[in-house]
Amino acid sequence: MSAKQSRMRRVTLAEIVYRPLRMAVAALWLVGAALAGATAPIAAVRLNFPSALVFAVVAVAAVILAVSTLRGRKWALAIDVLGCAGQVLGVIGTVWELADPVGTAKSLELQALGFDPTVAVVINLAYSAVASLLFGWMAFRFVAKRRAARRAEPRAPRE
Repeated sequence: MSAKQSRMRRVTLAEIVYRPLRMAVAALWLVGAALAGATAPIAAVRLNFPSALVFAVVAVAAVILAVSTLRGRKWALAIDVLGCAGQVLGVIGTVWELADPVGTAKSLELQALGFDPTVAVVINLAYSAVASLLFGWMAFRFVAKRRAARRAEPRAPRE
């Protein structure tokens, strides 16, 4: 690391994931919680208790993450950035799955729950696309904050 880089002010997660972005990400997590929470009782009836428990745990974890995101907890903000970044790959995988559907265990599980697998994949695509857009917003803010920090840094006089 050069001396110049060590002097430059670091951009914090709280600066990148500011309040409007935290609210948008928390809303995304709450949508995920609602989807998982609504599926839990259906899974209990149509599949088995362990499957229902997985959906319930995901719903509770998503609510905890949403609340922690709104409160600006560092660990939650880190998960927000990583989780939204990972959804870029989710979009690619979901588009691939729509283009070349394969009968998988997940498809059979969705049918057992009473859901059309194609509709579920489209919902997953929409969720992943929103998360990817939120990551783009985070990346844009990071770049803008870094540029602002560079411009604010004192310059040595020229000789």
